[in-house]
Amino acid sequence: MLILVYYLFLLVCAAMGVFFFALYIHSRQTLQALSAVLLLLPVVYEAWVLENCVGECNIRVDLVVLFPVELLLLSALSCYAWRRFKNAASSK
Repeated sequence: MLILVYYLFLLVCAAMGVFFFALYIHSRQTLQALSAVLLLLPVVYEAWVLENCVGECNIRVDLVVLFPVELLLLSALSCYAWRRFKNAASSK
């Protein structure tokens, strides 16, 4: 069940990264580009880890330690970037 949640998180990160990149193209706000890059980093990192895994990969400390922090930081950054985009769009 936990592995399903993690892959769902990666899928959502990829989708949100593309979404914020589209917002960057529309608004040219650097925060939107930063959000897109930071949302795509976990996906790229996991693809690299899965490709280069040698030995025991079932027990990974980065999933236990980094995953909750990553989840909170990316959620906060995404909410802030979205709010900033909406404020800029409504002031035009």
